[in-house]
Amino acid sequence: MDKFCKEHLHLQSMFANEPHMKPISGLRINYRFTIKVWLTSILLGTTLFFAFKLIRDLSLSEGPHTDGISPLFYFIIALALAVILSVPSLLLFAAGYNFIAGYIYNSFRIKFTLVLIAEALCWLSFYVGFGGCPEAVIMNLDIILPYAIAIFISIIVYRLSSGFNE
Repeated sequence: MDKFCKEHLHLQSMFANEPHMKPISGLRINYRFTIKVWLTSILLGTTLFFAFKLIRDLSLSEGPHTDGISPLFYFIIALALAVILSVPSLLLFAAGYNFIAGYIYNSFRIKFTLVLIAEALCWLSFYVGFGGCPEAVIMNLDIILPYAIAIFISIIVYRLSSGFNE
């Protein structure tokens, strides 16, 4: 048995009698949660954005502005942009989740912290995307709020990895 295997076995046996001190069982579970939240926030956020836009356009009696192009085309373009532009936030969110999961063992506290992290990343992403202009962020709340709402809902709805106290 090589040195790495002996050290790994020693670490496993060291935490065997203390369930609250067991190391988190791999990053695979953590990434599964973060990817679910990420994909749901993209799909739900884009859908909410288009629903709000459609309601606003219909309430103004202007009708949807498509310029002869299918609304489905705009939806697919918006989804593609959301996926591409949110990858840095996904990576930071996953890193934050893996970091706090090692220190907090209560699922409510983890989810509360994740909501704070994810919302900060969302607003920061749009702030940077709008050129660091606070006025542009305020003027485009109709774009940002659907994604912020979707992030909040997706973090609350999905279950964390097993092993956390409810």
